[in-house]
Amino acid sequence: MIIRGTAFLLGFGITFFPTIIPPLAALFYFFSRREQLNRIDGLWAIAVLLSATSWGWHGGLSGAAFGALQILGAWLVYKAFANLRSTQTWIINSKNIGNGLLTGLATIVALGWLQIDQVNFAMKTLAQAIVWENTPALYGHTILVLGSLIAILSPTYRLRLLSLTLSSLGILTSGSREAALAWIFVAVILVFLGPKRSIYKRLIEIFLISIVLAITAGLGPLLGWGRIGFLLHVEPDPNRINLFQGTEVPNGDWWDDSQVIVASSKVNIGKHELTSYHVTKSGSESWRRLQQIVPIKPNEPYTLSAWVRPENGSWPSLQGWGKFNDNGSPETFGLTISLTSNKIQVSANQLGQIVDAQIIERYEEWSRLAVTFEFLGNAEKLYWYVGLAPESRPSKGGSATFAGFQLEQGESATPYVPGPNTEGLNFRLARVPYWKAALKGISQQPLLGWGANSFPDFFEDLLPEQNLLHPVPTHTHNLLLQVMFERGILGLLSLLALLLVICWKALKRGDLIFLAVFGAILFANMYDYTLFYGGVLYPLVAVAGWLGTHIAPKEVRIDTASKQLSVRLILALVDLLVIITSMLAIWVIQKWLGGNLEVFSTILEKPTTSLYLFLIWPLMAWREGLYPGYGLTAPQELKKQISTTTVSSVIFSLAAVFLLGVSKFPGSVMLLVLLLSFILLPMSRALTKRFLLKTHLWGEPVLIIGASALGQRIGQALRDSPLDGLHPVCFFDDDIAKSSTSLCGLPIQGKIIEAEEFAIKHGIHRAVITLNNPTANSPSNIAKLKSPIFEKVQFIPDLPHLPVSGIQSGSLKDLLTLEVTNTLNFPINQFIKRLLDLVGSTLGILLLSPLACLVGLVIYFESPGPIFYRSKRIGRNGKKISVWKFRTMVPGADHRLTTLLRENEDLRAEWLTNQKLQEDPRITNVGHILRKTSFDELPQLWNVIIGEMSLVGPRPIVNDEIQKYGTAFKFYKMVRPGITGHWQVSGRSETSYNQRVELDTFYVRNWSIWLDIHIIVKTFEVVLRRDGAY
Repeated sequence: MIIRGTAFLLGFGITFFPTIIPPLAALFYFFSRREQLNRIDGLWAIAVLLSATSWGWHGGLSGAAFGALQILGAWLVYKAFANLRSTQTWIINSKNIGNGLLTGLATIVALGWLQIDQVNFAMKTLAQAIVWENTPALYGHTILVLGSLIAILSPTYRLRLLSLTLSSLGILTSGSREAALAWIFVAVILVFLGPKRSIYKRLIEIFLISIVLAITAGLGPLLGWGRIGFLLHVEPDPNRINLFQGTEVPNGDWWDDSQVIVASSKVNIGKHELTSYHVTKSGSESWRRLQQIVPIKPNEPYTLSAWVRPENGSWPSLQGWGKFNDNGSPETFGLTISLTSNKIQVSANQLGQIVDAQIIERYEEWSRLAVTFEFLGNAEKLYWYVGLAPESRPSKGGSATFAGFQLEQGESATPYVPGPNTEGLNFRLARVPYWKAALKGISQQPLLGWGANSFPDFFEDLLPEQNLLHPVPTHTHNLLLQVMFERGILGLLSLLALLLVICWKALKRGDLIFLAVFGAILFANMYDYTLFYGGVLYPLVAVAGWLGTHIAPKEVRIDTASKQLSVRLILALVDLLVIITSMLAIWVIQKWLGGNLEVFSTILEKPTTSLYLFLIWPLMAWREGLYPGYGLTAPQELKKQISTTTVSSVIFSLAAVFLLGVSKFPGSVMLLVLLLSFILLPMSRALTKRFLLKTHLWGEPVLIIGASALGQRIGQALRDSPLDGLHPVCFFDDDIAKSSTSLCGLPIQGKIIEAEEFAIKHGIHRAVITLNNPTANSPSNIAKLKSPIFEKVQFIPDLPHLPVSGIQSGSLKDLLTLEVTNTLNFPINQFIKRLLDLVGSTLGILLLSPLACLVGLVIYFESPGPIFYRSKRIGRNGKKISVWKFRTMVPGADHRLTTLLRENEDLRAEWLTNQKLQEDPRITNVGHILRKTSFDELPQLWNVIIGEMSLVGPRPIVNDEIQKYGTAFKFYKMVRPGITGHWQVSGRSETSYNQRVELDTFYVRNWSIWLDIHIIVKTFEVVLRRDGAY
């Protein structure tokens, strides 16, 4: 029986090293046992023979060996995984191969995102240089295969959704349109043919499909993504003449046409047919142009040229503009060459030198303008926005036509050479020329083909002029055409044999879902050639073999270890994305405010280094224990996040100066980084935790030792707070009378001594001891909890009046001690709390004054009388204070209350219990709204300003309530009462009075600035939901 941990590692390896681990695992398996062949192996043998023959015809013995091994490797993997399942040597439970597969998928998707090398300056394409064996298509197709296969193997909805979501991210990152379309097909099939589930769950899947479909269909630019499959490099090939890209391809992503209206057509200029661009200004600014971005170096000659044809007296021009930082000072370099009344005009600022400018050729209405210049700025290179402006005067509209657009290094213009299309475009431009060439080659040698790696030379010889418009391809970008071109009909037969043997058993058992995935992979290979790549083939045949063996289905669950790894990766990835998003937002703000943009230009120039620096935030969060951070209270989590953000921001600022070469890190940028991080990181973590909880990934199982009243209280508390991450499984207790019963919905599983065996069996690594007297109750049994299976054991003493914060453990003469600190006794903490009150109340008054005036007017017009209501309450140190509120009741409400209580026994009992009435007839219509929204308490901001109240504290009480507090009143009068507090965000009027006293007392005993901030944030949520308000 294979160890479950090894199963996880193997699953992880299959996805993380898909070309290596499956065949190695298969070899190991075959060497460890004897195998019997069957009829399906005969089909494999035919495929091996055909492959060896087709490869060997051109490649000799080495070619035949390669062809045979190509199919033999796939057969070994297929056979091994089929037998692993049939012999039931694999453990299919909470620790199994599926967990490793999912974790590996999450890892390679995350690594794919980290391989983003640069960002398109035109913001059209997100993923530009995903390096997956140097080919984004291989990465995208690998993610497609892994994600789809894991999805069909997943026994639960949440795992299937997670695998589909992760694979969609990887595919979109890769820029592979065909993989995205194939993914959509698989996802749709799973929606309709997958296991039965609720309509709500189906809608979630449909929503995910809709997002991927929208991006794939070309709507992605609205989200900043760009069209799938259009991957650009800003850096041109230094060996080419024309530094522009695709000047004869009008619909390339390299063109930025956001400032103008463009129409293209073919035009004959002399003996040459060129693509012309009819450009019209969409505004009056003279700089509006059709442009590209090209990096240029200082102190080197460049020549810019183009054919120009004015229209209706326009002054067309060639314009270039770029911005850089010179020792922290922003500088720009601009150049313009215009055709005005058939005469040339040229200008450049002081950072450029004009070497020569002239009209070098004329043809009918066309003039070829050329300017030779040098950039003199103090920069390693300048990203230059250069293009075609139809009207260089500041007048609305204006049109001109351009052709033969060229930028070259050198001191004179040379004959025009089209800028090459260095990346794949659309179907017509990026596939059809290759397919036409392949079909021509197949028609010439249909039986045995041309041999391995022969297509690039054939294509270049057949279409020598095409390398200016299209890159010379390494293959035909089609599985069927590639096999037939290299190996002819014999190779096609070997391919068909392989495809048949892979899907044979799925056809026999009618497995439509696997066949759909298989068909999607073949669809993707219609536009590329990746099937024989190990990252695609080996996972496919492994699942084919696994599913081909029919056994009784068992539940496959993700185990604790791999689940925690997935959670950590997701949390880290979300934090990284939030930081990158924050930086983009700060860039927009700084640009809008006209601030210093040196930091951002440097980040764009050194994207890889900058991305590594962004990892400072996840690293610091890991150091603070936030990945995953189970068991942390909200104030503790907030404190750690604020600490992480502060330290990370300081380190990033220093690293930007010393590693990125930023001359000075602006204080405004630092402030914005801190502010956005303080807001967005906690919000994103809260949302991510909720998402992970919904997908059943969030949380760690916990055993509760001791089914006492304290244990029941702990169990209920953990169940009520699933976002804290500790999920109770069951109780263990030595009381025989409690055996086989349950507490707070959790079973009492057995005696304490049985806890270790249960934990090992179910992969549980955490326990909570809640025994009232553990020393007297089975000390030998409790000692068992020191077993290595329990990574963490928490002991909870039955000391209800002991604070939970400001407490430290220590030792005294080898005995455990608990040191309690009253944090509110420290003057610095009192100062911080008062400072928070003053800042918060001042901002509140400034921001809410217009609303307060409006509320006052509405109160007065609905019920003439005083706008404010003042009541006597007990403040700090027992001093009586006047608390202000907006009046929400009719005038004379106190007298009417006396009458109501005297005449109605039920109302009197309710008032004596809660000091308020749920259905109070004295409240006005406006008063109901004010109380529901808590706006009636806005005037208490004045109480905070004058020092009688605090933003956060116990709810102010009247003199008659002191006796209800009993001994807890001494805690109440230690602090100022608050506008909001622990009680207000924990149920408010839906809690009993005793619970209210407990909550207020807990706040005083466990005060911290982080608890105050948490309560203030929680107050907004409670007010919006109107929980417990009446």
